[in-house]
Amino acid sequence: MKYFAFLWRMSRNLLFQSLLGFRAGGILTAAMVFLTLLILPFAFFIQWSGIGFERVDLWLDAHNGWFEIVGIVLLKALFGFGLLASAVLVGSMLFEWISPLFGKRMEVGADGKLAGRATQRASPAPRSAEEYRAQQVVARKADEERPGCFTFGLFLVIGYFSWIGLVNPI
Repeated sequence: MKYFAFLWRMSRNLLFQSLLGFRAGGILTAAMVFLTLLILPFAFFIQWSGIGFERVDLWLDAHNGWFEIVGIVLLKALFGFGLLASAVLVGSMLFEWISPLFGKRMEVGADGKLAGRATQRASPAPRSAEEYRAQQVVARKADEERPGCFTFGLFLVIGYFSWIGLVNPI
């Protein structure tokens, strides 16, 4: 890990970043320099050991089918995780929006079981104007923390594309 951290620090601080045609100091330039620094020792080793790039290319061609299968499995796993994550998030957002309509909000009790409580709790009447403003601020913050329609739509789109990527053949 220290080697990768060293390469990343070095790629962020090298002076020849602008020679690649990217903006000096940018993250894209640093990523390109990092990948170059990561691959360069292997390329030197391949040439130094006498293996040669032609033999490496032939070996990669011989194992092409195996690499393709591993890549497809990893890609399908990524799509499956994206679909699962978006389904959980959309479901939790729907539950958050719909549960106040039924007059109960589900909470985990002290014993670890789900317990419903009324959302319309009787709060003590404010004794002063400052207390009333403080209650209003708390209520406003609670409404601001709830997910909005844009987030809901974004997760639906991510879920849709994950589903398409999961069920279509590659």
